[in-house]
Amino acid sequence: MPDKFTIRDFLVYFTSGFFALIVLFYIFNKEVLRSYSQFQMIIEKNSAIIIFLLLPCLYLLGQFIHGIDLIFFKIGRILSDIKTKRIVNNKKVGCLLKSCIKILNGYRVTGYLDEKNYNTHAFWVIVSCLQYEDKFDKAEYWYLMNDLNKALTLISFILSFYSVITISVSSSIVGTLLTIIFWLRARHMSVNFVQTTLNTASASKEPLTEKNIISLKASQGGAKN
Repeated sequence: MPDKFTIRDFLVYFTSGFFALIVLFYIFNKEVLRSYSQFQMIIEKNSAIIIFLLLPCLYLLGQFIHGIDLIFFKIGRILSDIKTKRIVNNKKVGCLLKSCIKILNGYRVTGYLDEKNYNTHAFWVIVSCLQYEDKFDKAEYWYLMNDLNKALTLISFILSFYSVITISVSSSIVGTLLTIIFWLRARHMSVNFVQTTLNTASASKEPLTEKNIISLKASQGGAKN
């Protein structure tokens, strides 16, 4: 268990924080990147202190990024509930709502489950069963990669949004391309996670029978990011 937490912390939170730091330097401190020799001298003189402070800071920054991502997820769920309850009757507004939901949650596990009309609560129960039976390793990789790419998507979007505001054409193009690439990667990882989970469950003994998996084709369920 401690090993899994260490892998998750490094692959997801630490890497997210490191990428966010690079983007922050790129946005607010370009001169630091340009004068790399001076930056290198500072690191060499204070390497122990910088490393000691940098590791927890990157981890916290990664946690902060995922906190923002959770807010976007909640907004997507609210819009999804509005669409499900058919509160909006205007077709154009409905199409716009559908597009926003696709952008906000289409690259998430829950978004994919909603598209396939799976009962999300039943799916996460299956995930819990696989974890209990220690058969979750293959699916866990895709889940971690989806988490990582969700964070990279958000960071790239922030870069793109800031670049548009500051009228930086080259940066906005780079940010937009990165956002699209990471969004598609996150989508791919979420699909692989769901399919691997269901395939593993199908190959397992009771209570993960084919009948239980088919029962996923149900109405609304619980929500996870």
